[in-house]
Amino acid sequence: MVPLLTLHGRIEEFALSLRRADGVVLDVLMYAALARDGAGSSSRAVLVPYRARKAVDDELLTVKRAADQGAAELNQRLIQLISSAGRRLLGLVDDV
Repeated sequence: MVPLLTLHGRIEEFALSLRRADGVVLDVLMYAALARDGAGSSSRAVLVPYRARKAVDDELLTVKRAADQGAAELNQRLIQLISSAGRRLLGLVDDV
């Protein structure tokens, strides 16, 4: 994270999973900014819990995977139909 902050001067929506002292994992988004002045530089960071956003992100990922699987199945079925139609067409041409 430090190289990103140094290079860009800020970090937005950097996802982190932190483990609390009691062992519970806490997912957060980090926002940070680097301030430079004549005396050197300092950084400020804010960590925002994102339970609800993580749930939405997980649901979107599940839906995307299902859509990708459905598209792959549809593509395979389309190839089968085109292949079958092509074989039938070739069979008609051979009969002529």
